[in-house]
Amino acid sequence: MAADSLTLRLRRILTSYIEPPLKSLGFRRRGANYFRQLSEIWWLVSVQRSRWNTKEELSFTLNIGIYVPQATAVLYGNQPKHPGIADCILHLRLGYLQHPVDCWWTLCVADAVPAAVDEAVGQEIQELLVNHGLPFLERFHTHRDVLGYFKELSAYDLRILTFPKSAVWIFVNMGVLHWLLGEYDLCCRSLTQALNEVQRGRAYGIQDFVESVFYRLCKEYEQK
Repeated sequence: MAADSLTLRLRRILTSYIEPPLKSLGFRRRGANYFRQLSEIWWLVSVQRSRWNTKEELSFTLNIGIYVPQATAVLYGNQPKHPGIADCILHLRLGYLQHPVDCWWTLCVADAVPAAVDEAVGQEIQELLVNHGLPFLERFHTHRDVLGYFKELSAYDLRILTFPKSAVWIFVNMGVLHWLLGEYDLCCRSLTQALNEVQRGRAYGIQDFVESVFYRLCKEYEQK
């Protein structure tokens, strides 16, 4: 069937062009996610299919992210068994690292020469991954690296990130990372800034969550 043929084409693109550079760096695959587990963080590369795919067309993109297990545990009290891109402390679309454009690739049943289309798509994604995606991930090895990235976020970084987008989440993430590094005073300063942003109406629906993180961590700090 058409849908099956498109899925097979996508699978061949991933196997031929995406997996070789990832596997050379120690990535493993689970479902639509490729991940490499470091001592403090994980690198993730995720294949996302469009919700609007049909039997005639299959569109997909790649996301990359940094997952911090201990930060997730501090924030939510547990860790997912199989982390995905939505669990990352920061993530973005691969294409944004070259141009501020949301890149999607489309395979069609009507492609005149499917093999040529697949080769062109695979080579383009591989080039983006090798020259931009993997160097971005390689900036992060420790909690301190992730914290440093948040501290130095530029306006361009905020444009290309899928998450976090708001100052509230940036300060929450910085607070938790300071906590993991044993910098409790800096943790509470960051969380206070997050609360201030919430009170200015710059985030919707997460005030209770931010307050709970603040009081849990900062009250614990006061008792130390």
